[in-house]
Amino acid sequence: MVHSAVGAVTTVEGKTYITTAGDQAGFALYGPYDRMPPGDYSVSFEIEIPERNRRGARPNSICAYIDVTGEAGTRVLARRPLFARALTARGAQHKLDFSLRDAMALEFRVYATGAADLLIAADRIISIHRQSRFSPILTDDGPHTPFFEKHFDQFCDLFNKGAEVRPNERGTLVSFLGIKLNVTNYDDFQMIQEILVANVYRFSPRRDVCVLDVGMNAGIAALHFATFPRVKKVYGFEPFRAIHDRAVSHFQLNPTLSDKIQAMNFGLGLQNERRVVLHDAEHSIDVSIKGTTKGQPTQIEIRDAAEVVLELAARHSDLDIVLKLDCEGSEFPILDALDRANVAGLPVIYMIEWHKAWSPGKNQDYLIEKLNRNGFTVFDQTNPFDPYAGLLYAVRERRAY
Repeated sequence: MVHSAVGAVTTVEGKTYITTAGDQAGFALYGPYDRMPPGDYSVSFEIEIPERNRRGARPNSICAYIDVTGEAGTRVLARRPLFARALTARGAQHKLDFSLRDAMALEFRVYATGAADLLIAADRIISIHRQSRFSPILTDDGPHTPFFEKHFDQFCDLFNKGAEVRPNERGTLVSFLGIKLNVTNYDDFQMIQEILVANVYRFSPRRDVCVLDVGMNAGIAALHFATFPRVKKVYGFEPFRAIHDRAVSHFQLNPTLSDKIQAMNFGLGLQNERRVVLHDAEHSIDVSIKGTTKGQPTQIEIRDAAEVVLELAARHSDLDIVLKLDCEGSEFPILDALDRANVAGLPVIYMIEWHKAWSPGKNQDYLIEKLNRNGFTVFDQTNPFDPYAGLLYAVRERRAY
């Protein structure tokens, strides 16, 4: 996910950039809030003035500030200005060195001053100069995969939060908050943080419910839902076979929870269809039904959301329906399908991570209007400085009198 408050996100030769105009001032890039252990580091930013605009830029004008911050931007670890004269080379790199005494979630930010047009690479390169490697999970004789070694610090962070971490030949078995996962993909760390640590999907229903988990991914949310006593059934929807199969493997590690869960190898949308799209098996986050920019051709199936929701609601007529949507843009056609069939009011709760990637003209307001019209009160958790994605929670209103 790209965190940007000003400018436009664009892709050039498969690489993501933010472009800002000369009259735009603000944080063109912030986040990603990754937690890093103590040590000495450097971060490199790729920032330049586009070639067509370089002649008009004044060499000594400050065009941007780059910084490294922690504690939600209140603690500045390193900062410096960037003058126009340093931004005239193609792919110009700008480095900041910084040190951490304590583990901290960090942001690597670019503040555009509006003095010139800028082209800013979304990826920042982090280099480690010195870092402590001691931990009870690191043993000389244990089976350590290259993935475990590369992401040792993320595993240490989980261990320090109370997880049991056991490397093995096939990956790393993590037991955390009553759930077992075989962590083999970097995206798993983000999902563990969001779902199990930040608790973005935790709710306490008054009645027994059936959860429809659209955008099942590796199955972490489905397992999380299955730990709730009032959740009697979970349906997980994932159109990509490789991601679906990872979720199933996680369910098999949790037999006391998996009895509640049924994995469906198709996605939901506006209509029934089949597509062939590219899929990069290395990634499971930010994968929509439009596929990825590289990878292998993969056939996926999409089914009409209204038909599926109606069928499952009838099958579980004794349960309330809760709909969780995290499907990289499909939340818009899914809600369109439910609204068109006059069943958008059937679920009692919506939990939505919305994404603007498909339709620049649509944002959370489009979804909120439909939910309000169908009898829901909506809690909008969207960060006003991140116009590309956010969280919505909606509860159907019921009068007590």
